[in-house]
Amino acid sequence: MTSSTIWQVGIIGYGFSAKIFHIPFIQHSPHFNLHAVVQRNPTPDNNVTTDFPGVTSYHTTEDMLQDATVNIVIVTTPPDTHFRLTKLALEAGKHVVCEKPFTPTSAAATELATLATKQGKLLSVFQNRRWDVDFTTVSNLIQKNTLGRIIEFETHYDRYRPETSSAKSWKNHVMDGHGAIYDLGVHVLDQVVQLFGVPARVMGVVGSQREYNPSGLEDAFTVLLHYAKGPLVTVKSSVLSAEEEQLRFWGRRAQARPIGKMTEPSWPPTHTTNGKRRSVNRSQSGCANCRRSKVKCDEKQPVCTRCFRKDLPCRRHPLTLKWESEYHARGLAFGRTGVWRKDSSTKEATNWTAERTSLATPTINQWSFLNTDSSTLQHLLDQSATCSEVMLMPARDVNVLRSTLSIRPPPSVSPVVSSLGQGFFFDYYINQICPRTNPSQVSQSPFASVILPYGLSGPPAVVKALMALAACHWAQQDARYAVHALRLKAQVVADFRRRMASNDQAFLLSPDPEVLVLIMLLCLYEIVDHCDRRWIVHLQGAKDIIRLRRQQLPETRDANPVAEFVELFFAFQDVMGRTACAKADLFGPSYWREDDATINDWMGCSPSLVSILFAIMDLSRNRRHLVSTSEELTFCARASNLQRRLDNLVQRPAVGRDDEILCRVAECKKLSCRIYIQCALHGADPSTPSIKATVKEILEGLVTLVAKGGASHAMWPLFVAAVELDPLDDVILPDLFTGIDTHGRRVALQLLTEMAKTSVSSVSRTRAVIEGVWQRRDFYLHRANDGKKSHFSDLNDWEQYVVPGSDALSLV
Repeated sequence: MTSSTIWQVGIIGYGFSAKIFHIPFIQHSPHFNLHAVVQRNPTPDNNVTTDFPGVTSYHTTEDMLQDATVNIVIVTTPPDTHFRLTKLALEAGKHVVCEKPFTPTSAAATELATLATKQGKLLSVFQNRRWDVDFTTVSNLIQKNTLGRIIEFETHYDRYRPETSSAKSWKNHVMDGHGAIYDLGVHVLDQVVQLFGVPARVMGVVGSQREYNPSGLEDAFTVLLHYAKGPLVTVKSSVLSAEEEQLRFWGRRAQARPIGKMTEPSWPPTHTTNGKRRSVNRSQSGCANCRRSKVKCDEKQPVCTRCFRKDLPCRRHPLTLKWESEYHARGLAFGRTGVWRKDSSTKEATNWTAERTSLATPTINQWSFLNTDSSTLQHLLDQSATCSEVMLMPARDVNVLRSTLSIRPPPSVSPVVSSLGQGFFFDYYINQICPRTNPSQVSQSPFASVILPYGLSGPPAVVKALMALAACHWAQQDARYAVHALRLKAQVVADFRRRMASNDQAFLLSPDPEVLVLIMLLCLYEIVDHCDRRWIVHLQGAKDIIRLRRQQLPETRDANPVAEFVELFFAFQDVMGRTACAKADLFGPSYWREDDATINDWMGCSPSLVSILFAIMDLSRNRRHLVSTSEELTFCARASNLQRRLDNLVQRPAVGRDDEILCRVAECKKLSCRIYIQCALHGADPSTPSIKATVKEILEGLVTLVAKGGASHAMWPLFVAAVELDPLDDVILPDLFTGIDTHGRRVALQLLTEMAKTSVSSVSRTRAVIEGVWQRRDFYLHRANDGKKSHFSDLNDWEQYVVPGSDALSLV
């Protein structure tokens, strides 16, 4: 094609991006012509054929891609559809321009780029912020070296929007490619890469700043980009910031802001570039304004000349009399006597090198779970302050300890345990941790049958991680062991960092699953310790490493039972935790077979039940995105199919294994799934009769399990039943300790207390979330009694009351 060729453009989507950014540009350029637009549901006031007569309107992307006239396709749909639509357009032989963000993952972007090269077509991402005036100004300053060497660069995208938008926009929903870092972050991050290139290391934090954010969508982020021979770049976005200035950057020669002029820097204050001392032209007794500006004051009274010209208040510091005797009484030199004497030959030499200590810049690891923050250090300091004398053994008789905890002498099969000298932590893991990780009473926990043998015969770091986990759990009852837990964990992480920094690919890609086992134990450590977002960071790191290993070692999972269990651990933690907070999953549905109704001893339920839970969780996130009747009918059909699958599911233990407690746990989880599907998909709430009956049945079953000592894996059923208790018509159950009838909330708290004795889950965090749900229900109940309307008319009961406080909650 020649330069006079007019390119025929087809746009997928007819929303804000198409109308404001793309169509005006196409109409302005003589080289492009708007030929077709895909608009699924046109309305009388939003119709492309009415707005642009002569433009062909298609209802599906497939129909437009069959139009041979279209040369270029522009994708302006929501981010979670970019990969699929871009791939279809490339396969149809079209050039493609895709709106930002391009794809949620780099792997998907690489696949599309490879496909475009194979098809011989151009593929581009629409980054219009590269032509913003402030950015182009900064680019010119840097290219001309006006600022000199850039030391630090900051770019912000700040807004003040404390309330979530009430509009039913796709931007308000948790889906792949959604959130502040995908929406606004791609603009500023792209600008940074344009200025400085690809960074050596990246560390970022995403989260929500709004006090109430029912969707859980991340609305703020901070990203640090470290360049080996360049600046430290900070990229931020906030929804609770009143800051107006967008770009700030510091150089060796000047400092600049979007508003204002460049000024000479204040550093170095007393030396020139050649290292010689610069003459300081200022007085020692001038006014405060002149001293602050570091200029010489003429000291005129009552107002100096400079303050008179600038109309500034001329203030002088009062004269302070210093008495020599007072200084000598305090052991200080007075004036130029002693160390301040002018005679350098008799001046006492001061060894500054011994007193000054330079702090090294912390290394930012590419794997985020290896980075630590100030909270870890503060925790260590707090424990050190409260525990002046931390003993390796409790301050009581060793024989009493062994009789109360049933601890045997440390096993001699592992030289690592003996060399560490803390074998009782290893015993605690065997006798206290392993029994708490399995609901079955006739089979061993995988932490004993799979992980323990691997640790004894495998790398020393695994044994340290096991002992760190044991010390952390022990510290929940005895704070003196918190320091030991932190130290053992620090040793594991330090070894982890060292091996990752050495680019030891064999460590990541070896058939030996050491790296996965270590991440699993560190993840469980964080669940036991605080159960906050730190264990989610480990979960995300495990997902990336598992994906990398599967690309390089496709047969590892099936060939190694250790790797198989570790992946099952992460996937199950992911599903059970996401049911509470309603966020997008990390590991996907490939781990759960729909036809496998055999109860897994460690999970306490069947893979078939987990697959139903996963499908409910996935479908509930799409409930509020329905825009047409056909989509609503499809949603109802899928929900009915899941309900039918759940009703027909019969979970059975493995062949030849009769385990009553395991079957009871599995039944409680099935009942909880019944509540979850009703609340998440069908709009049920605690006042629904079926919900009331099921909640009471679950609590009665849990009371029986506690009496039999088998409630270690029943945290999720208790959580579901507790958060769906009706505040106006609470269930009546016998008290666990007195047998007198009492209300359901009291029984739920008693069950939590008993489960703390047999579970490794963070019972305190679970209790805090449950009590938060009760408080929200009571609060909005009072508002309803006062005649005030609720702000959550488009949210179901689970989204309104359970989701807001359930982020990073582990319910395994």
